[in-house]
Amino acid sequence: MTVKFYDGYSASSSPSRETVQGVTGLQGLNNQGEQGATGCSFPAANLDDLDDCIYNHDTSTEKSIYIGYSSGRVGSGHTGIYNVGIGYYNQHYSNGSYNTTIGSEAGKNIFGGNYNTSIGVSSGYTISSGSYNTCLGVYASPYSGSYSYSTCIGYSCQTGSRSVIIGYSSTANVSDSVIIGAAIDGTYDGSNNLPNNSVLIGGPNTTRIFLRGVLYIEPVTSNPSSPTEADIIYNSTDHKLRYYNGTSWVDC
Repeated sequence: MTVKFYDGYSASSSPSRETVQGVTGLQGLNNQGEQGATGCSFPAANLDDLDDCIYNHDTSTEKSIYIGYSSGRVGSGHTGIYNVGIGYYNQHYSNGSYNTTIGSEAGKNIFGGNYNTSIGVSSGYTISSGSYNTCLGVYASPYSGSYSYSTCIGYSCQTGSRSVIIGYSSTANVSDSVIIGAAIDGTYDGSNNLPNNSVLIGGPNTTRIFLRGVLYIEPVTSNPSSPTEADIIYNSTDHKLRYYNGTSWVDC
């Protein structure tokens, strides 16, 4: 069954109810979920006995829990299962399944996406049909609603599918990449866009990167045909460490 806590609903307007089995440890909550109140006693055998403390907003939805004003409130079209949403407008339009969102408006626009985890105010706010995204931080979210397998950690950071981004206010609409640093704007030098399949460490204000131990550069058997100035390689055929100066490859 679905358990939801709502503010502003009454017994006369709420939908049909179901029996609560084994609900414990939720003392002090009533139909004004985010504020809490007195008069609720757990466990209980029937929702009608709880004075609207808990009830099933949509009987077509199974095994989901929503706590907070208008959380999970998509109406009769809600078919998602195994969702957990805690906070104001949390998973408000959710029609997906296995989503876990905590924070005001977290996962608000998920509609069809599955297996998403968002923690923080408005985290995962862009997700609609995307799945398997992990968002930690205020406004942390994939770059597009359909992107999947994104991991975004930090305030207002965004990235593409199958990418990881960590850092304050960093964005990079790339796939299959790892981006670490603050205030990254999607470029690697302030003007050229970061390509897919990249690793970027350091934001525009980074002045030094410290490495401990041995730095390993995977050898290549020939010089790349489309280099960018400042590229560094180790050519295993010639046994040379080389860099590209914008015109030609130069031995170090």
